[in-house]
Amino acid sequence: MEEKPYNKVDIDEYLKNLKKKLAENEIKKGSVLGDYTLEEKLSSNVFKAKNKANETVAVKVIKKTLFGSRSKRIRRFKREAEILSRLNHPNIVKLRDFGEEDWVVYYAMDFIEGEDLFYLIEKHGQLSVPRTLRMAKKIASALSSLHKKAIYHRDLKPSNIMVKYPDQENEDAILIDFGIVKVADITDLTGTGTIVGTYGFIPPEQLDGQPADARGDIYSLTTIVYQALSGRPVFIQEEGESDGVFLARTRDEKPPMLIEVRSISPELNAVVEKNLDKDPYQRCQNCEEYIAALEKFI
Repeated sequence: MEEKPYNKVDIDEYLKNLKKKLAENEIKKGSVLGDYTLEEKLSSNVFKAKNKANETVAVKVIKKTLFGSRSKRIRRFKREAEILSRLNHPNIVKLRDFGEEDWVVYYAMDFIEGEDLFYLIEKHGQLSVPRTLRMAKKIASALSSLHKKAIYHRDLKPSNIMVKYPDQENEDAILIDFGIVKVADITDLTGTGTIVGTYGFIPPEQLDGQPADARGDIYSLTTIVYQALSGRPVFIQEEGESDGVFLARTRDEKPPMLIEVRSISPELNAVVEKNLDKDPYQRCQNCEEYIAALEKFI
């Protein structure tokens, strides 16, 4: 049976109606989602908001009108909220509420007053060894609580760590953004062969298709430690370098030693080098071991 070709008029009408629907359902300052009034856009899909008790929260949203109510992206978003609801750790952002309306799905979480670690590194250039390792220890503790539930973050990077009370004695580090976590024995919602994570922070074994585990998160956390101490990423994508070539370098090349770009002890350099090893069996095998290695230098 011959397929009926698409009619240009039908497509134009569809796009016109979609544009109208998106305009009607625009998420902006003053929009009300359940108990939350949006006040300020913090990122592409996160808003500062107030609840009915006048408490400040952060609300993360995703439009069904863009992706369809059964799309993988919507299902990932719902799973992210479900996973957050199972976590209770002082260094993991706390979920407060989840909601769904005809055109949008959202969840509310604690609003973290502070700056992300990427911004702090950009501002200071390099962070001190004790400060960096104190934050790394807190994030490793958060990861340990995930790993005990067979959950792996897979997207550790400086911008996914919020720093409360930056530059103060009571400074704290909070792990955020669980959009691409992997739960062991649960079907992954990313496509087969999809590279998951942020280029430059992805463990080399995962670029070869190996499953996520604690050692992969430890590798990624160590790239953050390296960047905080040196002021530069472990690997830098060169101008004009394709993503494929860059990823191959991060997988195959030995990273430059931290001690070559920052004055640190040989012992600390050895800990960083160990946990950036291409072979996951050469790294710390769990976060408890990793924390013990860091504590010697705090």
